[in-house]
Amino acid sequence: MSKSGAARHVPLNSEALSALERWKKQKPTGRLFEVGSIKTAWATLMTDAKIVGFRFHDLRHHFASKLVQAGVPLNTVRELLGHADWL
Repeated sequence: MSKSGAARHVPLNSEALSALERWKKQKPTGRLFEVGSIKTAWATLMTDAKIVGFRFHDLRHHFASKLVQAGVPLNTVRELLGHADWL
């Protein structure tokens, strides 16, 4: 689900989908992630790795940059990132 509450479809390979399905079954709430737990886990990871100034959102930017560099059409990049139509 997007931050605006709209449904979001994210393409995943079979290995990633299987891992998420197994993980979801282990969660009492049925939710894969809680917002607070993601922030805490990211902060811990960055501290343990001694990485400063790298935000979770930077992964999204990197993904988009790699797609553009690989020649993926901008409309496809927009759709994968969940951006609304620009026209």
